[in-house]
Amino acid sequence: MGVTWVKMLHPGGLELAELLLEAGIMPVVRIYRHRPNSKDLRKAVLGPEEIDWIKEYLGVGVRYFEFNNEPELASEWEGGSAPPDAIDYVARAAIVDMETILGLGGYPAVPATAVGTKWDLIGKIIEHGGDYLFDEPVWLAVHNYNLNHPLDYPYDRVNRRGAALTPKEYRALGTDAWTGPRWGSRTLAFINEQRKTGKNPRADIHDDPSGFLVFQRLADLSMKHLGRHLPIISTESGPIVGEDDDPRYPTTTPDLHAQAVADMAKVMMGTSHRYDPAPDYYFATAFWLMGAAVLRAKGWEGHAWFSPRWPNGHLPAVDALEKLSKRARRFEFEDEPMPIPGDRARSVVSGVIYDYPNMRVILRSAGYAADAYTDEQGRFRLANLPKGKYRLSVPGTEIVRLGIELDGRNHVKLTIGEPPIHVQPPPEQPEEGWRVRVEDAGDAPGFSAVRVSVQGKPNLPVRIATDGWEGMVRRTGSKPEYGPYALEFAPLGPGDYVVQPEGLDVEARVALEGGQIVRVVFHPAGEKPEAPPEPAPAQSRVEGVIARGAGMRVILAGPEGQVRETFADGEGRFAFEELPAGDYQLRLPDIDLARALTLDGKR
Repeated sequence: MGVTWVKMLHPGGLELAELLLEAGIMPVVRIYRHRPNSKDLRKAVLGPEEIDWIKEYLGVGVRYFEFNNEPELASEWEGGSAPPDAIDYVARAAIVDMETILGLGGYPAVPATAVGTKWDLIGKIIEHGGDYLFDEPVWLAVHNYNLNHPLDYPYDRVNRRGAALTPKEYRALGTDAWTGPRWGSRTLAFINEQRKTGKNPRADIHDDPSGFLVFQRLADLSMKHLGRHLPIISTESGPIVGEDDDPRYPTTTPDLHAQAVADMAKVMMGTSHRYDPAPDYYFATAFWLMGAAVLRAKGWEGHAWFSPRWPNGHLPAVDALEKLSKRARRFEFEDEPMPIPGDRARSVVSGVIYDYPNMRVILRSAGYAADAYTDEQGRFRLANLPKGKYRLSVPGTEIVRLGIELDGRNHVKLTIGEPPIHVQPPPEQPEEGWRVRVEDAGDAPGFSAVRVSVQGKPNLPVRIATDGWEGMVRRTGSKPEYGPYALEFAPLGPGDYVVQPEGLDVEARVALEGGQIVRVVFHPAGEKPEAPPEPAPAQSRVEGVIARGAGMRVILAGPEGQVRETFADGEGRFAFEELPAGDYQLRLPDIDLARALTLDGKR
């Protein structure tokens, strides 16, 4: 039959994937989850079990993965209902899942929507900060079922001009072609009336994405947002016997099914004399559905090509493909050279990611990538980095930092997460006489946040919750940058929330509309909320000159594991400014020299 790609579900398919690869057939594996979409990001993203399956498939040589399926449909959502802004939730979860699969070494798909859907997931992923993903080996999945349309729909003469069906054409196809489950038995007069009233002279694939050419719509969106094409693979496509979605066209009989399948195969090989060849970016099309019961699967038996319900155990399309002359497609690719770090690639990114020991950290720019693992304390270091704008992520988590600017010489230090805190017992008796103030604190990119302060109460648990969600707990003082008793709840979606400090007879009700920051201050009655104290400025400065030391690397290690790095200028001079009090060590690693320093934070 000439099959070179096969789409399959992940449960129980490892052995099949190995057999396919040995036969020179590339599997595309869909990680199947029942109703995977949710407004709760933690539920929507891939879990440990699915990630383990991906690792198993990668181990046998599979690379192409789908993690979602037609996410605009209510049947693919938790609770059986999709929210009006479903595309935003899907895009945010897709960013996390695509990053996870890329981090493991796989090629993730931008999820396919159902035929006829006008979503723009490429644009939404970019809108939510996922533009960097399109510099990685990602691809676009498409479901471009024919829906009893010709392959050139919506540009064909019936749809564009309302071309009438002749009596000869009507009789030639037989009564089966004009009878179906949706429209029943159609007369010639009824069909021509539908063609006359249903013509669309200016229709294009963006107006009516319901046919084989839907891949062109995705290609146009890719060019619009990225200025280039991404690979496209149909993971469900083709005609289905018995479909009569559009009354203007014949019902798909087994013979018409075989003809459409053969025509699609010729398009993919570039041998069709009737239709344009598939463009290079359109890698493959996966006809629905090779088999169901014969593969011990349940459901969709009426769509299966191989089935005892058909004469000879299969549809005529099988014979049509076997008889078809095969020709391999030729592709032309333009290679883009990757930047190579030179002698001046000395930038460093280091830091700590609290609560994530022994985790892989990935740093990527448009043309360079590096990775490292955190130690037991969550510390990491990436060195010898070339100039560029980078993004840091931890695969399998929601940790992402964007816009890390490196000039080939600087050192960027990051602190991510909250340091460990010591749990203290809550007060034995609830306190009374508290007041609360709720105020708008500005906008947030892509999500909402609530910043809370409980005056005079260090390390106090505070809970935020809403209907249907038991909420989360943070402790005061965990966000000292917002005040000595501050904490933050983020990311949050739109909704009505209740914020309540433990042991205090007071609560705050907060309504979030999305993309905003709200500040909540709890304070004793009769007292005004205290402003956070201004930190004392660090004033100490270390400077020096290294004889014949132009360009030499200088490292200053300070209290609490802080490390700064610079390079001597052309005359050997260097300087470190705004240093707090403490004990330091100045090192010149190029000549193995070190000196201890004690600073008072004042001079």
